[in-house]
Amino acid sequence: MAGNHAQFIQSGYIASTPGLHLRTAATICDSSIFKCRLCPQDQTVLLTSPKNQQLYTALNDDAFANTYFAHTVGLSVVSRPRLISTFYLLREAILAVPGDVVETGVFMGGSGIMMANVMKDWDPCGRRYFGFDSFQGLPQPVKEDALGTTNIGAQGLFAAGVDIVKANFAKHGVDDPKLVQLIPGWFNESLPTAPVDHIAFLRLDGDLYISTWEALIYLYPKVAPGGLIYVDDYGSFNGCKVAVDKYRSMHRIAAPLHWIREPGNYVEAVWWRKDYEIQYMQD
Repeated sequence: MAGNHAQFIQSGYIASTPGLHLRTAATICDSSIFKCRLCPQDQTVLLTSPKNQQLYTALNDDAFANTYFAHTVGLSVVSRPRLISTFYLLREAILAVPGDVVETGVFMGGSGIMMANVMKDWDPCGRRYFGFDSFQGLPQPVKEDALGTTNIGAQGLFAAGVDIVKANFAKHGVDDPKLVQLIPGWFNESLPTAPVDHIAFLRLDGDLYISTWEALIYLYPKVAPGGLIYVDDYGSFNGCKVAVDKYRSMHRIAAPLHWIREPGNYVEAVWWRKDYEIQYMQD
């Protein structure tokens, strides 16, 4: 791909509206609801850290970014535009949003390994990556998954045992339990007691309605104001779209959905930034 990833994003693959705008930690933490643990309230730790100043520049360079994309080879079915989008959203979280990084739907670990390596190399705040998965594949589809589509997703699809996935993380140098925690179980069992307080970047990749819905109801309230939410299957699995649209409508989330376009100009994934609609969730 010619040019750098910033040009790639500006060409319309990552978003249908203007892209990411860096916010200061002080702005994001200005909330009586969230007492953010990561990073510290002093935003200079985030924005003047030599590592983060280098990161902001370096992640626009193809050669630099490709060193991280290499971790996904053979371990991910996510397209390059979506990996690039994940990469840039993670960069934004590291630079300006307090909280940990959470992924629901890990499969072989490709995108999680990529994110954990970026965090290991560049995050100054000691954040953690949490990867939740049944490690038994997809659950049983429900009626919402069958509405207007044949791409339902078979039960047991995308199964990878937790020991295999842990070995993949170890092979790529990110098996420190202080950085990476892989938590097995169906989401209705694992997410209600998830050991995470605040989330900077929430990456949903559960494919089906129930996986997406449970991730939103249990984890979205923990996303810090200014946090970023990525949904990998919004345009490809109908049940995922139904869950996202229903949740956003129920909680009056007005933040625009940004489309991540594939080379054929179709959309599989979306993202949005959580603003301050959280007060409605308290009503």
